[in-house]
Amino acid sequence: MWVPVLTFVFAAATPGHLPLVTTAAVERLKLPPAGAPYTLERDALGARLNLRPAHPLAPPPQGLQSTLCHLAPETSAVRWTLQCRTRQLDAFLAEGAQELTVVELRGIPWHPGDDGVPARHYPPEEMDLGGPCPGTTAVGRAECLWIDGKRAEAQALFEKALPEDGLGFAALRLGDLALEIGDVEGAVAFYQQAGIGTQWGILASERLSELNGTPWQSPVPLDALMSPLQSELELRLARRQAFEGEVQGAARALWAAGTFEGCRDNVRLCRRILVEALRHPNGDPFELLALYLRVPGREQDPFAVEMAEAAGEVAAAAGASRFAANVRTSVFAKVPSDARGAYLCRTAELYLQGNDPSHADAIYEYAQSRGMAKRDRGWRAVRRRLEMSFAARRAPPASTVAAKAADIAAELAAATEALQAARQPKGRQNSDPAEAQPLH
Repeated sequence: MWVPVLTFVFAAATPGHLPLVTTAAVERLKLPPAGAPYTLERDALGARLNLRPAHPLAPPPQGLQSTLCHLAPETSAVRWTLQCRTRQLDAFLAEGAQELTVVELRGIPWHPGDDGVPARHYPPEEMDLGGPCPGTTAVGRAECLWIDGKRAEAQALFEKALPEDGLGFAALRLGDLALEIGDVEGAVAFYQQAGIGTQWGILASERLSELNGTPWQSPVPLDALMSPLQSELELRLARRQAFEGEVQGAARALWAAGTFEGCRDNVRLCRRILVEALRHPNGDPFELLALYLRVPGREQDPFAVEMAEAAGEVAAAAGASRFAANVRTSVFAKVPSDARGAYLCRTAELYLQGNDPSHADAIYEYAQSRGMAKRDRGWRAVRRRLEMSFAARRAPPASTVAAKAADIAAELAAATEALQAARQPKGRQNSDPAEAQPLH
């Protein structure tokens, strides 16, 4: 029998790739043999880790949990979902993928991904860094190379420009390049070299606070900075706000005024924050729905289905079930084929909750004709509710039933009286009914 092994490692003892400046705690979990390496999917903003064994392992290991994470109910033989206590989270698989290391961070995650560190390119001519690309100064040329994805060449030019760069831009970018490859200590050293007396130094100090988890406040009002720097800082602060638990506030900061400038270069990050806010509403649900409706092209977005599902549940909880079903229907074409049956079932349920059995019935017929309406509990419940709804619609209104019942009662009373009169002996029809003798 496989038994999970949990090892606690204090930050002071963490070596190399677990830098002291960013690490609060570490746990290592031994994984059961799977015949091939596992794959790991990090969802730090959702405080989740997904492990996929090379081959289905059933039942999933119930012992795979720690003080940082536990197995979520949706865990299956093909995907093990660990729900963690914090969003300030990192994880990686050891060589051979038989051990999972879970790291609680002092600050917020820095790895690339949908919720990763935002990227912002700065055209040199707009930032007093020289002429347009390919650049007329050392830092300008290096930034152009960085924009083109030529990281090694950009790094060499930034290093060459560093001694004479009094603005701190070269140090800032060298820190960013170090962080891209996971060299956190190198990134911290470069950010510290940028100083705080310039606009680039202000950006570097905010990056440092993201890594070490210390509070940060700009030494100058943000609107005193050049507009591109201001929008980058506002995006970073919103991301930090989301990771620290105020996800709805972060979504409000990004979407309340429409498309935020910083989101143009970081579309996936901004959508990801909104999805998480919709999944975990902690304020006015109608504010969240209004933010969702402000997203341009939301029905064709890479996050279209996730946003629609989450917005639909917010709407349903607020009593707008028909609106929720309509939102889901609008993105059905983007739902993966293997998920369409369950997706349609939930949509039909919402139409029924919204007292719209006609649309629910159309969805049921569509799903049934394409083999999606499986004989599971959800679809059986939909079918029963449809039958009850249409049966109720075929039945006459209660007032009509009551009126007909009264007419029938009157007719029965008249018939009874006529029958009694017919049974009386001739000559006594006009006698007092009280004197009538029982019939034999």
